[in-house]
Amino acid sequence: MAHVNTPMILATEFRRIAIIGTGLIGGSFGLALRREFPAARVVGFDRPDVLARAETGRAISEAASDVASAVRGADLVYIALPIGATVDVLPKIAEVADGNALVTDTGSTVTTTETITETVTSDTSTTATSATT
Repeated sequence: MAHVNTPMILATEFRRIAIIGTGLIGGSFGLALRREFPAARVVGFDRPDVLARAETGRAISEAASDVASAVRGADLVYIALPIGATVDVLPKIAEVADGNALVTDTGSTVTTTETITETVTSDTSTTATSATT
């Protein structure tokens, strides 16, 4: 059977997407997003050298100087960081993310991420959910 390249169809289009960690995984995700959602603003945050590569490689359409700037107003927040760094940024993300934003991560330690997320969001009205594929 031949592979047919069909466009992704979603009930909701993303207008602004934040990628926290624009290295290999985040950058690859950014490239796919820019292909599938060409009208969306893909905003990245990372170390300056990594961020510059993501911008030059067109994985992101905008570079943010801090996590809050990247996340504020995003419909989707994609965290592509090592688990320790993910734990460090979760409080800031919970503070500034829209209550309807989808926040997900690439970590393989679901229990740790889920526990930290529940702790961080317990003081806010945000409901956290974790899913694995």
